[in-house]
Amino acid sequence: MKILLYNFGDYFAPHLETQADLIQQHLDRGDDVIKLVCNSQMPICRVNTEHRLMHCSLCLARRAAIRGLVHPNVQEKTFLNLKVQDRKAIADFVFDGTTIDDLKALRFGEFDIGLAVASTVIEETRDAYPKLEPLRQQISDWIGVSLATYLSVLNTLEDERPDCVYVFNGRRTYYRAVLRACQAKNVDYACHDGHRNLSRHTLVKNRLIHNIAGHCAEIEEVWQKGDPATRFETGSAFFEDQHKGRDLFKFAQSQQHGVLPETWNPERRNVCIFPGSEFEFASIGDDFIYPFYEDQTQGIIRLIESLEAADSPIHLNIRLHPHLKGDDNSSVRKLLSIQSRKATVIPPDSSVSSYALLFACEKTLTFGSTMGIEAVYWGKPSLMAGRCWYQTLGGTYNPASHDELIEMLHADLVPKPKEAAVKYGYHQLCRGVEHVYYQREGLWKGKFKGRDVDDAIPWYWRGVLKLTFSRLSPWLDSLWKVHQRYRRRQLGIQTIPKNYENAKLIGAPVDRKQAETEFFTQIEEAS
Repeated sequence: MKILLYNFGDYFAPHLETQADLIQQHLDRGDDVIKLVCNSQMPICRVNTEHRLMHCSLCLARRAAIRGLVHPNVQEKTFLNLKVQDRKAIADFVFDGTTIDDLKALRFGEFDIGLAVASTVIEETRDAYPKLEPLRQQISDWIGVSLATYLSVLNTLEDERPDCVYVFNGRRTYYRAVLRACQAKNVDYACHDGHRNLSRHTLVKNRLIHNIAGHCAEIEEVWQKGDPATRFETGSAFFEDQHKGRDLFKFAQSQQHGVLPETWNPERRNVCIFPGSEFEFASIGDDFIYPFYEDQTQGIIRLIESLEAADSPIHLNIRLHPHLKGDDNSSVRKLLSIQSRKATVIPPDSSVSSYALLFACEKTLTFGSTMGIEAVYWGKPSLMAGRCWYQTLGGTYNPASHDELIEMLHADLVPKPKEAAVKYGYHQLCRGVEHVYYQREGLWKGKFKGRDVDDAIPWYWRGVLKLTFSRLSPWLDSLWKVHQRYRRRQLGIQTIPKNYENAKLIGAPVDRKQAETEFFTQIEEAS
């Protein structure tokens, strides 16, 4: 087999080591592997949004270290593979929208480039509705890099004719560009990512990791392949560990066991809402569009208005996700500003226990949070008003409208089968594949073939790193900004003036749709 693996600077554990693990396994089978890499050619990347020299140096140094640990040597090529018409297409592709929805709607042929870029912008700002004006240059860079990747991958697939392509995650910017190019050329691909089970990594083939239908089908598949004698116990262990704070991410570690809000009244009909992080799924695609609300914040506000209008006995206890601690975005501000006799809002940094709320309430409501399926495990009726990976397992109540949700809030509901939750927990621990050469020792550390990658960095790269992390770092970074502008010009990416208030795109006005049509006409004629 001929394998292509794209590495765009994910130089930290576990992703760099996971890629090396995949490569070594293919080499062991006698496959031909080519690694497509960035050699500081991108003016912006996910781990180096400011194009700082120290990050570029560390990326290249760790990549050199891992290259020395993989045998036999793997051919590395630049990921850039652009033709003259490609560079013109990048230069002509202009985004002149003003809102995040404008950005999400941006497309280049079959490539949903707007969603790819919006996913990164939203994640960087941790805001589902960020203001775009101060981010004009970053957005211009992200669009240019993503489009350059997409066009380069199309060309490379034609040149190399691989049997399979590997890429990290597949959701953001240039990662999604690789995925869409493979789909356009009908080439098999696989997306890898981390895993909460330290001995494994996530690996899905020919779909986005976040695809709901594929994810739900995989849950059932993994369950069916599991040992009937042990799978229920294993799946249950996921929820027991979450409750006891033994999970990998430890979101609830600042909460106090058994603590309820001071205003908690057990005589009320208490419903607990566990909103997720709005920004995490705000730009994945149609899979995560809310069925009957604009977003979870608007949904919660509508529910409160309906309960107030009917003078309902239901009281909503809204426990904001601890992952949102320190965030100051539009969603958090709106929820924290709620003042209602029908609702209590619990801030992200509160010591109130999410599990104390779960065990004390009548039922739960979520919009995709894991607490929705945890409620099923712990025997609580669980209502779901969003989209998520467990929605088809049969454990939740899934209303089809706001009115139906209101009815369910007032109804006497019985908990649904616990097995649905156990299937989910089993999948969380047993999906994906085992590492062969990488021994993961924590969330961000481990050893590849028994070696710490940092210990394997070549001596000459150690010298470079010492220099870039020295007192000369600010001066070197200022020089690297010149390099960033040079890379922009190479790719045809526009530089945006710094006076954002009256900023206008540099260059002659471009009819983007006409330029795109002309580009695809040229491609068809050339082929």
